Amino acid sequence: MKTKGFQVSITVHTKLIRTVKECRNSFADEDVMANVQIKDEIIPVNVSYISAWSEFFRGYFASKMKESMIEEVYPIEECEIHEFHDLLDVIYPISKPINMWNLSRKCEVFLSDRSKHTFSDVELLKLADDYRLAYMKTIVLECTSADQLQKNVIAKEEYKSYSDELKKAIDTRYVESKVPERNKC
Repeated sequence: MKTKGFQVSITVHTKLIRTVKECRNSFADEDVMANVQIKDEIIPVNVSYISAWSEFFRGYFASKMKESMIEEVYPIEECEIHEFHDLLDVIYPISKPINMWNLSRKCEVFLSDRSKHTFSDVELLKLADDYRLAYMKTIVLECTSADQLQKNVIAKEEYKSYSDELKKAIDTRYVESKVPERNKC
């Protein structure tokens, strides 16, 4: 008996923006703070610290443009709030480190939001299986009905290529979702 395999590939492109170095800037009381405004949110930042990591902010804070000095509020356009928070998380000394756990978690969160991609349940479960993405596996299984599991996952040829652990989780979810009071989504 010959079975067909299923292959999904994801390409992640990385670019080294700066070399990682220890920063000697501190958050002393005399450091100047400024407020960056992105849309309706105002975010306080340490001017000397953020300027040390960003040429854009170094020039932006150094300039005395009228439009940027509205009561020490610096408006930033063409930037999403979450992207700016991610920037601060990386450059501030108490930032989240870039490691495998954080990277995997970001991938899981992205893949769990079905509005951001076109992967099918079969493909998502294959990725979860291959890369041990437990959160994503849970989201896909918990938000998929028994009928959808049967039609879109179990009946597919790719199901045979899943690990025994994933097959067991799928089968368990299928049985559990047949009992209406256990259906969570």
